[in-house]
Amino acid sequence: MDITLIVKIVLMVLAAIYTYILVPFIKAKTTDTELESLKKFVRAGVRAAEMIYNEDGMGAKKKAYVLEYLKELGYSIDVNEIDAIIEGAVYELKKEFE
Repeated sequence: MDITLIVKIVLMVLAAIYTYILVPFIKAKTTDTELESLKKFVRAGVRAAEMIYNEDGMGAKKKAYVLEYLKELGYSIDVNEIDAIIEGAVYELKKEFE
């Protein structure tokens, strides 16, 4: 079985969860301006992590880098909530390179 097919399916499922479940939940807790600002910083952190840790199997280090970056910026959102935004940013970045 081709691993890329499995990865694409997993990414699509994560994107669906992100779009239809977690974004509305997070929006309920933040204003639109705060959410857009957070997404902007997450995208910047994800891009930086992708450049710094460009070897395979570095996903945990990339995520830790993004979480530390957001912490330095003063964000103190639950890791589970921010995880959805990070996964969405990773998905968007991967779509750009397809």
